[in-house]
Amino acid sequence: MRRAFLAIIAAIILAPLSFYFGYKLLYPTYTYRYRLSVDVETPDGMRWGSSVIEVRYETFPELLTERDHISRVFGEAVFVDLGQGKNLIGMLASGPSGEDIDYPSGIVFQAFKLDGNDPNTPKRLPQLHGKRDLDIYSSSQYDVTRRFLPTFVTLTDLTNPSTARLAPFGLFDEIFGVGFKLRSVAIEMTTDPITEGIENKIPWIGNYGLETTFERQLRGTNAGSSLTPGLNLKRRGRP
Repeated sequence: MRRAFLAIIAAIILAPLSFYFGYKLLYPTYTYRYRLSVDVETPDGMRWGSSVIEVRYETFPELLTERDHISRVFGEAVFVDLGQGKNLIGMLASGPSGEDIDYPSGIVFQAFKLDGNDPNTPKRLPQLHGKRDLDIYSSSQYDVTRRFLPTFVTLTDLTNPSTARLAPFGLFDEIFGVGFKLRSVAIEMTTDPITEGIENKIPWIGNYGLETTFERQLRGTNAGSSLTPGLNLKRRGRP
């Protein structure tokens, strides 16, 4: 009797564990990290910044939706101190004013020319190695079909989100002055820790109201459901 009772208890405990590990075996999560780096030429020499970003490609069965995966992004925007009190921020988004918030989870596919429809592609993600330079001269932040680069912005006052201004790479000389030029943007696969600390430079990150002000400043709007505060400068994972 006691043995049967213990067997029932063991079955109750092991059943959920068996289900969990079986599910994970059938629908695994593929995790990879890459370093997004930005190099800028200035009158005082080269300036650069980089950020290590992690993407968790989680698969699941197609039941209620047509999707079979979701990508969760962890990391922060690239901050470049240009000197002379000037700065450049490569956001975790692309497009004319940062509309494409899926950029961090899609850029590796573009940079390494991966086929998103190939069922074997997710398995390759954690095994990728090497560096890819993003061609800034054949890219355009205003070409919605070729969003290879992040949306660039600058803040006149880092403590004030209303001083944000879009900084398209082709207009650096007009925005920052003569002698400022985007030299390179690159993606490099890495196992380095996720970058932390951008709040030390931009103290209002994490404040929903001020991040909304920042986004509206960039998009020139006072409202709109397309606003995505909290996703463009730092990601702690998406729900």
